[in-house]
Amino acid sequence: MAHRKLTAKKSFRYGTRMLTAGDPVTMSGPQARLHGHLGNVGDGPAGAQPRARKPAAPAPVAPAPAPAPAAPAPVATTPPADTAAVDQPTLRAAYEKKFGKKPFNGWPAATLIEKLAAE
Repeated sequence: MAHRKLTAKKSFRYGTRMLTAGDPVTMSGPQARLHGHLGNVGDGPAGAQPRARKPAAPAPVAPAPAPAPAAPAPVATTPPADTAAVDQPTLRAAYEKKFGKKPFNGWPAATLIEKLAAE
């Protein structure tokens, strides 16, 4: 199958490329006929140079990031010593009563005690 060297008459997508008017393009016979009937390509002057494309707009400059806030004071993560004395269902019921929603099932008793004490 013979390939033809053509020139784009207007902007259109061909394969994986976006062509603009004046770009040279090589197409097979059936594709050249189809795009010729659509008005996308034509026989340009011999040695036609592609049209100069507009330069891309510069990317907007992002403002400098704000300084990070100061870290809060460290919170004691060790649960009280009496954690073993309180059972999980009692803590879960207390959490649900205080906050009006069920606690996360994966929280151990120590976390529930911390949540109840913090709020």
